[in-house]
Amino acid sequence: MKGIRWFKILSVLMALCACFVSPAFAEDVIKIGAYLPMTGAVAAYGQMEWNGLQIAHEMRPKALGKEIKLVLVDTKSDKIEAANAVSRLIEKEKVVAIIGEAISGNTMAGNPISEAAKIPSVSPTATNPLVTQGKKYAFRACFIDPFQGQVAARFARDHLKAKKAAVIIDIAQDYCVG
Repeated sequence: MKGIRWFKILSVLMALCACFVSPAFAEDVIKIGAYLPMTGAVAAYGQMEWNGLQIAHEMRPKALGKEIKLVLVDTKSDKIEAANAVSRLIEKEKVVAIIGEAISGNTMAGNPISEAAKIPSVSPTATNPLVTQGKKYAFRACFIDPFQGQVAARFARDHLKAKKAAVIIDIAQDYCVG
């Protein structure tokens, strides 16, 4: 069931990205960039998202009658690499839309670059509210942290009958302060 949900989400992401292809109408190929952590501390997230993108691409390899080409850049689970990846996708690869990054901090490092270039960027899993706040070209396909926290707290209170809770956070991580 989860696999079907992810496929639907990724299909919507690819379709959304294809909607912003005005510069690519002269081309026979629509290039969509993906900047994901394929190596490093959170590589498992990036690898799963890339697998999902490939499945969605196999099922829907065209949009607007044109071939979709996915271009992947590994962020190595690093904010600086994420920002560099977005620059590379825009400047060198000439993508018309971007999917990524997997985690909030890396997405927040890449978004100012895609925003300045007016290239739409969709993160499948970045949950920090600041990822999209005040942005015109940044989107997400998941719930934000405050909403998830409220739902989890309500579940713990109503179904687990919890009376107390403890929260451990690492304030150095953008994910934890979202």
